[in-house]
Parts: sequence; C-alpha cells; structure tokens
Amino acid sequence: MPTADASDAHYRHGRRLAAGLDRLLDLIYPRICPLCDAVSDRPGRLICWRCFGRLPLHTADEAVCRRCGLAPEGHIEEDFLCDACSRVPPAFDRARAAAPFRGGIRDLLHAFKYDGATWLRADLVDFLEGALRAYYEPQLIDLVLPVPLHTGRLRRRGYNQSALLATALARRFGIESVPRQLRRSWATPTQTRLSAPARRQNVLGAFHVPHPAWVRGRTVLVVDDVMTTGATLHETARCLKRAGAWRVWALAVARG
Repeated sequence: MPTADASDAHYRHGRRLAAGLDRLLDLIYPRICPLCDAVSDRPGRLICWRCFGRLPLHTADEAVCRRCGLAPEGHIEEDFLCDACSRVPPAFDRARAAAPFRGGIRDLLHAFKYDGATWLRADLVDFLEGALRAYYEPQLIDLVLPVPLHTGRLRRRGYNQSALLATALARRFGIESVPRQLRRSWATPTQTRLSAPARRQNVLGAFHVPHPAWVRGRTVLVVDDVMTTGATLHETARCLKRAGAWRVWALAVARG
C-alpha cells in the first residue's frame, strides 16, 4: 500500500502535468468566465480572478456555530452553539460550507445542478478544497461520500452533482471515495418549501449503508452541493453512525 507521502507526491506530479496541459489548451480554446463572459485569466479555471475575488467565500476566522457552521446574526467573537443545535443536536459532528448561497455562488450551483454545466466542477471543488483545509484536518478523514440521489432522479438528471464534487475532492487529497457505500432507499419529495422539522421528517430513514464494514470505525466526510437546514446531512450522518462510523463531518459548497 502506498504511503501518504508517496500518494501526495504522485498527486502533485499529476497536478503539474494537468496544469501544463491546461495552459496549452487555454491558448487554443480560451476559457470564458461564466460570471462575466470575459476570457478567464485564472489558469486552468473558468472563473476569472476578478469574479473570484468578488465571491462571498467564508473565512476560517468568522464566528460560526461550532456544530453546524451557522453564522450568527450580529457580532460574536467567542465559540458558540446555535439554538437549533442546542435544542436538537444534529447527528454529524461538524458541518461547514464554503460560501453563502447567494450571488455568483448561487448562479454557479444552479447551472451545475440543473443545467448540466458539469464543466464547472473544478471551480466548485476549489471552494470545497479551501473550506476543507480551513475547517477540518484532511489527514484524519478515511472516506469521502456524497449525498446520494435516488436512482429515478439520477436517471432523469443523468448525474449526481454531489458525487461529482465528492470524488474530485477526494482525489485531490488522496482519500478513498466509494460513492455507492451510501444509498438512498426511496425518492423523497422536494424539501424546498418545507420547514426545518418537516425536512427532518421528510428524509427520516431515507438512506442506508449496504456494506457497513466500509464505514465502521472510520471518519467519514459527507459532501453536498447546498446545505439549508442540515436535515439531509443530519440523516446521512445518523445512518452512517448506525452503521458504525466513528465520526461524521459534512461539507457543502454553499449554505442557504
């Protein structure tokens, strides 16, 4: 089995080769920023530096709920636990998002999720990578899993946006990712207009782990595109812990 150092060196070598190829392709087929329609000046990426700098990305020095990552209303300097996590503690041990779900981030995620803009994956994974380094200890993560789609919805959409993000993120850190080890048992109705308690009820029991040995005793990172109330991530974490996972962390591109 390769060591962590060997895997990291292999990854860096692959990144250098990919960067060289990207530069060559950029000369032939310039990348157009999806937010301003200008030619991107950010090597290997679609979002240009000007637009990237305007995105409302979270930073590690912001005060947030230590459990779910919710930003408070008003100014708080100390570590705190939000009311929701105090009243009904979530099953995940920690959840964080790279940015709020608004502006350019919202436009990018809508295009990625609903319009088939899978070419935005590398840019979106950049946000996840930054958040993972800021809020977690990547070397402690044993397995990365996406929030699964039901097979019917997956067939209609053609891809699971969370799985695309999770596998790419795991590859950057050399972490194992086996998406099918967390599955959706049935198709749940959309949660868009549901209250927080109704969302939890809506997804209750909606997931299962077909082979518990994959998660038993391990630290699992669950990846999603958007976190709203955290109901889905709570239920995936509850399912994983019932299957024997020791610790469950959650990470999303944005929080609504």
